[in-house]
Amino acid sequence: MIQSFPISRTGSSPCLAAPVLLFFAVVLGALFVAFLAAGFGGALFFLAAGADFFLAAGLAVFFAVFFAAFLLVFLLVAMDSLD
Repeated sequence: MIQSFPISRTGSSPCLAAPVLLFFAVVLGALFVAFLAAGFGGALFFLAAGADFFLAAGLAVFFAVFFAAFLLVFLLVAMDSLD
């Protein structure tokens, strides 16, 4: 495992753990907004094109589930990299 940040396990020095976690929080927040906008934007696009409401709602749910899976994998990788 390649570790580029010297993060202390003893807690004696703060090192870079807090800024790294803050960065991950900002990135995840931006991803949340992006996936939410894509889901609702796609749903509105399909509704405007004359698609069924349930198809548009299914698209929004798909983006939400995809985001949840992506978020889980991203968090697992982020937590592993802080080890």
